Amino acid sequence: MELNDVMDAVRTLERLRTEEATLSEALKEKSAAVRRMSEEVIPAMLNELGVSSLELTSGAVVSTKMQLSASIPKSEKALAAYEWLERNGCSDIIKSSVTLDFGREHATEAQGLAERLGAEYGSVAAVTLSDKVHPSTLKATLKELLKQGVDVPVDLFNVREYYVTTIKETTHE
Repeated sequence: MELNDVMDAVRTLERLRTEEATLSEALKEKSAAVRRMSEEVIPAMLNELGVSSLELTSGAVVSTKMQLSASIPKSEKALAAYEWLERNGCSDIIKSSVTLDFGREHATEAQGLAERLGAEYGSVAAVTLSDKVHPSTLKATLKELLKQGVDVPVDLFNVREYYVTTIKETTHE
């Protein structure tokens, strides 16, 4: 092995890193274009035609379906989001969690946690109480409430309604 071999390997690594960065940027751009076609362009075209699905000359069926994404922001809005859910009969989807974080040196105490909770662990554990709603449960609940015509404060839940376009190819038997 010679110094020139190392220098060649370093140049190859630099070239590969540059190519990787270029490909990564191209992939981001391509993904954005795919998302725009799927969520905006094709749904708008089908909507203009007054249909939600269409059979193509190839036999494939293109269709669009409304989707919803939602989350509770990790900000000052979170408390307002939980309060809104409670006021609107959805408190059952909020889960409260108690977390005790033990250092590795306190593994024995952690094992006894199921039997002993309380002040005894105050000096060796940081106790956290938090509320959470599973993302799928939140999405399903808000989707149903919107369907029922409930005025959901979409800004509290980062609600985003969007279309997804699917293309089903025909199977030739």
